[in-house]
Amino acid sequence: MKNISKILITSAVCVSFILSAAGCSGKTEATTEASTSETTTTATTAAESSSESSKDTEGPAGKGADNTDASSASSASSPAKITVEYADEDKLDKDNTVSISLVNEGQLTSVLFTTDTEVKDFKILSLEFTNVDDNGNPQYKYETVYSQPALTPGSNLVAQILFAGDIPNNGFAYTDTDGSLKIFALGLSGEDGSIVVTEI
Repeated sequence: MKNISKILITSAVCVSFILSAAGCSGKTEATTEASTSETTTTATTAAESSSESSKDTEGPAGKGADNTDASSASSASSPAKITVEYADEDKLDKDNTVSISLVNEGQLTSVLFTTDTEVKDFKILSLEFTNVDDNGNPQYKYETVYSQPALTPGSNLVAQILFAGDIPNNGFAYTDTDGSLKIFALGLSGEDGSIVVTEI
């Protein structure tokens, strides 16, 4: 009997232990599932947050056309860039080139004027140095020796002019895209002989 009692007690302890282990195992799985579920929820929330963030980003991007139009309007009124360089008449498109000569004697230089944006009332000037202001900037009197209603992209203007000495005696002027008058002097660099353009 004692042996049977020991066996029964031992069996009960084993069964209790097995049930306890099974219970612990069940709790572990539940915790893992809960943890997995939370992770999934967090990932979903992050994805939703990312999606909302994308929507916020797409919102302003959808208004890009308005920004582009504003940018276009802004660039339309940005200052014109006039380029002045020595003219290589052999490389010029004769059909789109206006050639003028402003003097008839001396060592003439052919100068090419081009622009990236249309400007109005383009003029070539004869300059006469008069004084230096308090900031050391030269001052000039000028008169128009040639004018045309506009200077446009793709149209070449070649002028034969005479550079006389170190002080600029030629210049040009135009009405810029914002309606302001721009006046420049043309000179030659003492270092390499390149054309120097200075606003006056």
